[in-house]
Amino acid sequence: MVVGRSCAQILAEAFAPGAVASEVARRFEVSTGRTYTWRRQALVQQAEPDFVPTSLLTLPAVMRSSWPWQWTARTA
Repeated sequence: MVVGRSCAQILAEAFAPGAVASEVARRFEVSTGRTYTWRRQALVQQAEPDFVPTSLLTLPAVMRSSWPWQWTARTA
């Protein structure tokens, strides 16, 4: 049972260079599967931000009138 330690603290210790994840998990009475699940969830959260800033472009009137030119197939 994890008492007085957060998941992040246990993960930092378990996956530090030279550490053995199973020994750290055993010391904190957490299954190794749980530590790897926490690690996978943390990596997914880092890889997929909740918000991605964007900006919208307004095309000039000349380009809006000729916009379909991008979609026409070119023949050689």
